[in-house]
Amino acid sequence: MEHVKINEECVEGVVAEVIRDSFKVSMITDDGCKSCGMNNLCNQKIITLNRQDGPADLKAGQRIKFEYDKVIQTSFLLYIIPILFFIAGILITKNLFHISNEPVQFLSAFAATGIAFIIIHFIDNRASKNKYHINIKVIN
Repeated sequence: MEHVKINEECVEGVVAEVIRDSFKVSMITDDGCKSCGMNNLCNQKIITLNRQDGPADLKAGQRIKFEYDKVIQTSFLLYIIPILFFIAGILITKNLFHISNEPVQFLSAFAATGIAFIIIHFIDNRASKNKYHINIKVIN
């Protein structure tokens, strides 16, 4: 499976500390980070991750690289599906029920979007069992 990268400048870090059940990573940042979709994750410059998410032989001082799996699928779920449900809510109200009252159409679109988020919640719960996660690889 091919890994999709968010921004090359934002996906590297140095292991600052390895604790028994977690490890801290100091993110390597530059000007490209400002436009990165993952900037909110690493703008703290040091992030803490579960020990089980990294390689077993991880040591302080090692340079690591993050690869984000299933970014396209996740983006589709979070952005496209709710928009499609919103539009479908308007069209169903207008064409199937023949209601031309715009506030009612908006409310049905809003309700359809809520249904989309409920469906996304169940998909996310099921997908999290399949490990939507960040792959961590040692560079040096």
